[in-house]
Amino acid sequence: ARCYAREGAKVVVNYHRSKDKADAVVASIVSTGGDAVAVRGDVTVPSDMEALASAAVERYGRIDILVNNALADYKFDPTAAGASIKTARWESFEGQFA
Repeated sequence: ARCYAREGAKVVVNYHRSKDKADAVVASIVSTGGDAVAVRGDVTVPSDMEALASAAVERYGRIDILVNNALADYKFDPTAAGASIKTARWESFEGQFA
């Protein structure tokens, strides 16, 4: 989000449970002259995502770039085989989208 804002993008930061962290990202963007807003939404609830998109369009007029980096209930395990591109199996990637 910060990198896009640094390049001039207006940013909508989505959060589900971490409002304080989303607000901190927004504050850091705004403090450097950027434009950002935090909007709550659960990526597993279609109506939340529709509301998120509507909020973005209402505030900024359109959506040019969408970065989906959310995984429901994801927890990083650095010891797992899937943690390295050298040992990850394709099934590990497919499982993220099931």
